[in-house]
Amino acid sequence: MVKEFVPYTLDRWNDLNEEMKNKMWRCLQEKSEKFKAMREKQRHNHTMSKRGYARLAHIMEQTSSVDIPITRTKVWVEGHKKKNGQPSGEAVGEKMKEIEECAPESQNTTNIAEDAISLVFGKEIRGRVRGMGFGITPSKVGASLQQNGTIKQLQSMMHSFQQEVQQMRSIVFQNMRQQNEQEHVGSGGSIGIGNDIGSSCDINRPKKSGNADNVNQHQAASRVTILKNVSHGDISENTKCKLLHWCGDGVVAEGRIASTDSTVKVHHVNLGGSCWKVWVDRVLVEQVTI
Repeated sequence: MVKEFVPYTLDRWNDLNEEMKNKMWRCLQEKSEKFKAMREKQRHNHTMSKRGYARLAHIMEQTSSVDIPITRTKVWVEGHKKKNGQPSGEAVGEKMKEIEECAPESQNTTNIAEDAISLVFGKEIRGRVRGMGFGITPSKVGASLQQNGTIKQLQSMMHSFQQEVQQMRSIVFQNMRQQNEQEHVGSGGSIGIGNDIGSSCDINRPKKSGNADNVNQHQAASRVTILKNVSHGDISENTKCKLLHWCGDGVVAEGRIASTDSTVKVHHVNLGGSCWKVWVDRVLVEQVTI
């Protein structure tokens, strides 16, 4: 049986339009009543609007002038205050008083199991954490706190290592400066990395050919030549040299100069200063302590 098609008239279209409007209005009213009922059940209403706990915590960290961690207890209290600083309701005011009565350690700790919020509100419901926004769980908070603690520990260790390195460098350069001053003033000492480096000097000490005056004159002439070469940068590569002890007397090794350029890298670090790169050919003292 074929159903007869009846065309819609203008009155029929108006009736359908009015029926759809009434249906949508009833749906909106039902939603409004539903959310009103949910709102009435909430006793601790916040005053953050759409900002949320995460953004409020970020703002508090940026505006805080005291080096104290922004805990979720402080964020919760701040998020439930009005513009005039008063609680958003009577129930919120009662909870704030209970939080203030808690120990200061519980208000400043980041451990969510021992802070003031847990002491006042009780154990957290599974899958949520008060005062930390949507999607935060206790397991995520624990992992984040552990990671932040590890990062802070590593940063502290790195800072202490840097201070130790700076102290060691200052001690080494101070000893080098004192040793060079003593060698420049003295008559028969060594100077710097090697006493016998230079364009016309050998690694061996001058042989005694005569009295002590000849030896002293030869060493003085060698020292003048060395200082001149060092100041003008005329020391060539593969020049023989002796390596002296940092804090004592005596030669610990013999070698050849590889480079006197301060920009040359050794183990991926620039030499810098008055340091030279040398090749060690023979070790005279195997165990050397600084």
